[in-house]
Amino acid sequence: MNNEQFNDKINELWAQTKAGNLPRPSRFEAIEALTEEYFAARGKMPEAGALDRLATLCLYEELSDDTPWKSRSNEYPINSDRQQEEIEKNEVGMQALGYVNNDGKKPQSAGRRKRTDYENTKANRSRSRNAERRRRYREFTKVQPVVISHLIP
Repeated sequence: MNNEQFNDKINELWAQTKAGNLPRPSRFEAIEALTEEYFAARGKMPEAGALDRLATLCLYEELSDDTPWKSRSNEYPINSDRQQEEIEKNEVGMQALGYVNNDGKKPQSAGRRKRTDYENTKANRSRSRNAERRRRYREFTKVQPVVISHLIP
């Protein structure tokens, strides 16, 4: 059996499967018998492209199901590239939910708030008073001249 004959038999299996004449269990048996026949005739397994076509034929029901609710009816659905793109386009990531509180509002930044003008003037006054107090304290605690006084008895 050469590659052309093998591909013709694969095409026949495809035609029977599409027509609905080859149910899944008998299709698996036919695919196994075909690969064993090829191995017996050639002494090696078929080429990768032919094996890929046979694997696709094994998964015919999953791959030909075009309903968008595959993930609801099957535990491990097989989606086409177009279906996978559609799913990813409609999905909402967790990152979008990460910055919204339970009430739907975005939290404020954790930075400091700006002081009002009134608060700034109060702070400036207290700083200037503190500076005056600090000056007087330094004056009081610095080295003082020693005053000697004699008491006459």
